[in-house]
Amino acid sequence: MKIVLFNVKYSPNLGDGAIAECLERELERRFAGAEVLSLDLAGRTEWRAPEGGQARVSKLGILQRMPRWCRDIAVEAVLGARLRSRLRPLWRRALAGADVAVFGGGQLIQDGDLNFPLKLGAAADECRRLRIPYAVHAVGAAPIRSRRGRQLFLRFLSSAADIHIAARDTKSARELAQLTGKDVTVGRDPALLASRVWPAAERPARERPVVGLGVTHPAVLRYHGTDTVRDGDEAVMGLYVQLSESLVAAGYDVALFSNGAAEDEAFIGMLGERLRQAGSTGTHIRIVPRCGTPRELAALLAQFDALIAHRLHASILAYSYRVPHIGLLWDGKLSAYFASVERADYAVPLSAATIPTIVPLLGRARAEGIDAGVHSRVLNDTSDAIDALARALVAALPRGAEADREPVAAELAPPAELAQAGLAQGATAWR
Repeated sequence: MKIVLFNVKYSPNLGDGAIAECLERELERRFAGAEVLSLDLAGRTEWRAPEGGQARVSKLGILQRMPRWCRDIAVEAVLGARLRSRLRPLWRRALAGADVAVFGGGQLIQDGDLNFPLKLGAAADECRRLRIPYAVHAVGAAPIRSRRGRQLFLRFLSSAADIHIAARDTKSARELAQLTGKDVTVGRDPALLASRVWPAAERPARERPVVGLGVTHPAVLRYHGTDTVRDGDEAVMGLYVQLSESLVAAGYDVALFSNGAAEDEAFIGMLGERLRQAGSTGTHIRIVPRCGTPRELAALLAQFDALIAHRLHASILAYSYRVPHIGLLWDGKLSAYFASVERADYAVPLSAATIPTIVPLLGRARAEGIDAGVHSRVLNDTSDAIDALARALVAALPRGAEADREPVAAELAPPAELAQAGLAQGATAWR
């Protein structure tokens, strides 16, 4: 069996890669001997250290200043040419011989610009052209604001509606149900299974607990955020400095890291320079070098004693490894995720008013830990949703083909050596 996954596996934001890799491994477990192939919606084929962080920030700034209609025209003109010349031929070749396709997960259903509507629509057209049934699984969905985006998404979702559509949280499920007029189930984010896919050894004992502080460029928060984010770059940098110094004063060591995006890496460099000028770096505040793969990022986060971050998948990976964490609110997807794992109290905005409350809140999170019963249920729910996806894929096969392709029941029992290998690169910075 050949299963093609459409996602953003090779995004510089390694959280997207964690979703893809976890879903790949889980489907391979369920379909013994199947070929499971991810196709990156941007045409990327490997993880590379990103370049041009400031260039991306400038581009986001230009797009943000454009009226929506102008932004949509610009994106469609540039991306339309790329879809015709490169992406659609690439996908067409990779889809040859495929039995089924799956779109997801990640925040794919959003039209801040027409990037995802156009890519998803084109990829779905290639599946339809080759008569390959496709499902949609564990996607995040934001309110659709443009007429063109709505048209593209409705066409994309119409072919999946009779096979399988699952959103990663109840908020996204409501958005999709409103868009399609059909019931949508919840299938949790596959990256929640990272601790099962890449087991980790126990965290080492330390005199001072280490807090991973995830750094995100303010341009991203302003461009993609659905909550109000108005602070300029200097103001946000000042907040990160203040929070870092408050954590140190409370007895923590601080590890500044990013999920890997180019703009975040650029900003973390500027933040490090600001901290050096203030004399704050050294023994208790360090910058962690960028991880090269999703597995390395997971290994790094698994070794923190606690975590604070804007990026959703920093929190999702932390949850998987039962690392106490606080989410810094900037988008509705953060609120939806924290509510879905019964941790709504641990999602707060980053502002001058909230910084004095974040350190005590972190202490409370560490004292409470991640509830073992809820954690087990969440991970099992995630696995059960992939079981449902697997059954839907079998049901979508042409009549007579199902007998050879029934999902294979398998217990998750990764080799013991993975527990060590998974930590090889991420843990070294703090030993």
